Amino acid sequence: MSSFGGSASAPVWDRIDPRVFLRDSAGLSRVQAAFLAAHHLPEVDVLAVGTDEPAH
Repeated sequence: MSSFGGSASAPVWDRIDPRVFLRDSAGLSRVQAAFLAAHHLPEVDVLAVGTDEPAH
């Protein structure tokens, strides 16, 4: 997954502000906010996985 659609220096990053997608974005640059928003994984209590391969 490419956080910046291939380039963090693309002109689009001068036109949008990805900090609006984060609750606590104080002190973050636009590039930092884009990376955090693209790779954010929500907190979970349980993770269930399954496989038909006993070696796993």
